[in-house]
Amino acid sequence: SSSGPLPIKVNFTILGMSGFKFGDLVKINGLPKQYSKAETGAFMITEVKHKVDNKLWTTEVSAHYRPFYK
Repeated sequence: SSSGPLPIKVNFTILGMSGFKFGDLVKINGLPKQYSKAETGAFMITEVKHKVDNKLWTTEVSAHYRPFYK
């Protein structure tokens, strides 16, 4: 028998970008297939932090995996 994906949390930092909001669903490339199939679930944004340091704007995003139930 196969079990579903585990509830995991991801954090990533990118060059400054506005528009991410709490509750948005995002897909992350490069993860195992149980986390990357659009029909099985998505990552829900739980926190967004912006930082400017030495004229460099970065955005840190935290998200939790949320499976879709049928």
